[in-house]
Amino acid sequence: MDYTADSAPEIQAMSTDAKGEVRAILRNGDTYGTLNVTLRGRPVESYVRIIGTNGSFFADFVRGTVIKLPGPGSSALSVVYNTYSQAAQGMWKPTCFFAGQALKKHKSYPGLAEIINAYYTSIFNQTPFPISSESTIHTVSLCEKISEQLRESEARAEQEAKIHLEAKEKNLPPLVSDNEVVLVTGGTGMLGRKVAEELRSKGRQVRILARKIPPFSGQLPGVEYYTADLGEEIPATALSNVSVIVHCASETSGGKKEHERNTIQATRNIIETAAKSGVKHFIHISSIAVLKTSKEIGGPIDENTPLDLNNLERGPYVWGKAEAERQADMLGNQSGIHNKIIRLGPLIDFSSFQAPGRLGKEAGPFFVAVGSKKSKLSMCDVHTAARVIRYYIEKFEEAPQILNLVEPEAPTRGELADLLKKSRPDLKFVWLPIFILKAASPFLKLLQRMLLPGRKPIDLVAVFSTEPYNTNLAAEIIKKAS
Repeated sequence: MDYTADSAPEIQAMSTDAKGEVRAILRNGDTYGTLNVTLRGRPVESYVRIIGTNGSFFADFVRGTVIKLPGPGSSALSVVYNTYSQAAQGMWKPTCFFAGQALKKHKSYPGLAEIINAYYTSIFNQTPFPISSESTIHTVSLCEKISEQLRESEARAEQEAKIHLEAKEKNLPPLVSDNEVVLVTGGTGMLGRKVAEELRSKGRQVRILARKIPPFSGQLPGVEYYTADLGEEIPATALSNVSVIVHCASETSGGKKEHERNTIQATRNIIETAAKSGVKHFIHISSIAVLKTSKEIGGPIDENTPLDLNNLERGPYVWGKAEAERQADMLGNQSGIHNKIIRLGPLIDFSSFQAPGRLGKEAGPFFVAVGSKKSKLSMCDVHTAARVIRYYIEKFEEAPQILNLVEPEAPTRGELADLLKKSRPDLKFVWLPIFILKAASPFLKLLQRMLLPGRKPIDLVAVFSTEPYNTNLAAEIIKKAS
């Protein structure tokens, strides 16, 4: 839809909130439109729908598609045609878009490169721009109005959050020490946040290192926040008065490069800074996935099971965590830092349950669960992990050097599925036997090599496999930490 100097679009109604939600009704003469942006809704939506007297179009910014229905569409034949045309475009265009994403042919939003090229072509040929200057100005004006209201919504919400945060801080227990700080890396994540909350509730002074200080609505009461990028040199002031470091931070997405920087290099940097600052106690949070399999060692996995190093087939996350643990142990010994290692099982929150990755994957209305309903899936509740880490800080010298932390009584996959159904009754479970995944493994590796050349294929069987663990030590420490 283009505009002229005498035709300016306007926002007739708009609702925004601090989370980035936008819902607006737009009008330009006899043409109406709706703008909907939601990051919290499921599925995530970001689209604009324009309806005029001579057709409509729908631009979906999440799926990268535009569905056009030209013409008035008032006749019975047009109504039928438009119905099937909309359905066909709704299937074909997203398919092309996602295929382009998978094959790395799309580097940006569809149409962006084309319109930029059209602008440069018009400049070179001294022809009119593909979109009039009036249209560009009006569009920018609309965006500025939406941005202004979003900022106002955020400011109001942050002021309310600040007042709420200050009220909570008044009810916190007094600090047990003013000059002994527990430093938590990754403190804005699921585990780090729960650890910081647990420690502060027991009177511990807590400092969180984060790349960006969260807004008041994302902060914990009574906790200090310090800006630092662990992938780069860490200022010594970040560790002022620190007596113990809980290193929870690690990369959770991306490829080898990202995990090299944000897991391995980050671990090196924090230990080197700790050594310079005289910090002697360090708790390294690793993953139980870094260990060799029970098949390789010929029995249940325990604290003496060796690391599975340099194995990218298990994915960049496991590769990075294994190397980071090795580095933490080596650098700790070299610098005189007393280092303890806690290897967590798959982390979940039973109070707000979401399916762990090893259970399976959600696909629309279906949940494809891998394995047998009766097979057990070892994991660790985030509240259990926080209590055990707090115990390690309180009883550092007595705590085991290495701990594989999983719940002593592992739930079955069927029990986890039932737990998920309570909050998601819409899901239909499809159970995929592990032997089928094993049979398909060679084909799946070949497919990964074709679609992702240059990357080592991931062993999907290892990703979903259930391992037997010796939980005697974990049960003992969990009991002591309760």
